[in-house]
Amino acid sequence: AAKNALLHGLCSLAPVLPGEDPAEFEQLLARWIKDQQPATEEERNLVFNMCCATVAMGRVRKADAAAASARMRQAGEAFDAGRAQSLTETTALVGRGRQDLIVPLLARADGVRWLIAKWEEMDEQLTGSGHLCPEWRERMLTMLGCAPGDLDDERAREVHGLGMALDVACDAHLKTHAKYTEKGIAIDADRPMERLRAIIAQEWEALASLLPELEAEEAEQRRQVIDAAAVDVSDDGMRRHRYLQDHQRTCRQLSTALIACKNARLKLYGRILSSSENEPAWTPPPAPETPARNEPKDDATYDYVMILDEIPSPPTSRPASSVVIGVAPTTTEAPPRRF
Repeated sequence: AAKNALLHGLCSLAPVLPGEDPAEFEQLLARWIKDQQPATEEERNLVFNMCCATVAMGRVRKADAAAASARMRQAGEAFDAGRAQSLTETTALVGRGRQDLIVPLLARADGVRWLIAKWEEMDEQLTGSGHLCPEWRERMLTMLGCAPGDLDDERAREVHGLGMALDVACDAHLKTHAKYTEKGIAIDADRPMERLRAIIAQEWEALASLLPELEAEEAEQRRQVIDAAAVDVSDDGMRRHRYLQDHQRTCRQLSTALIACKNARLKLYGRILSSSENEPAWTPPPAPETPARNEPKDDATYDYVMILDEIPSPPTSRPASSVVIGVAPTTTEAPPRRF
């Protein structure tokens, strides 16, 4: 037989669809029959249809849960991707000397993590090479929120002086110091390595103290985005909601019909019981008496009457005698003939 194309099966009341396990439906139907105890064919059909409606509701709920899970996962991925894209754009500008963007980085957990990684990288560079070249000094000042070219800034003068002291100690980048010395920046040879690493450690600790609170805030923002995605306002979501309501309505109607059938059956059974209690107990009729052999039956016997002397006797001189005669039709004296 021809069938329509099966798209999703969410509005179907078929007990088993392709890809589903028939054994699961049989187990569910057995539980329904055990719970409802149908006694007639009509009740069994109602229980079967209720089981099918329950399976249909399960299909809709399963599809809705899968769609919600996909939306929430996509919302979380989109949140992470957006944050990553924003961080990439911001840090690229910081790398080009935009020290004013350090403050926005300090307000987000991923920005603080990026700054911590950069300070760790700078400490490795400092300890590994033993000096701090002008490029790294400018990067360090940018991460401190200072303008590298602002040599009037006290923090900038300190970092440049310590960096040049390391360069002099290792005979590196000596020709590049002229523009700094012209600005009156003296080479600070008082423990330059220790002091630079102390600056890095101080910044690292300050950032690490901010990280737990910022991570909690970021996690809360992500959770809110995911929770908002759990609400489905799409056309597909509305259709699934309508399918679920239709199956629930069908199940309620079948349940009402099953209750009505059971009540009618129990009412009829109770009426039969009450009528049987009021009627007297049935007893078999007595068997007819069999007459003795060679004896006349009741309908073949004769009645005898004793005719006593009190019966008026005919007008004769002879006295009446007691005679037992058979009852016969009474005869009367014929009237005298008239001539």
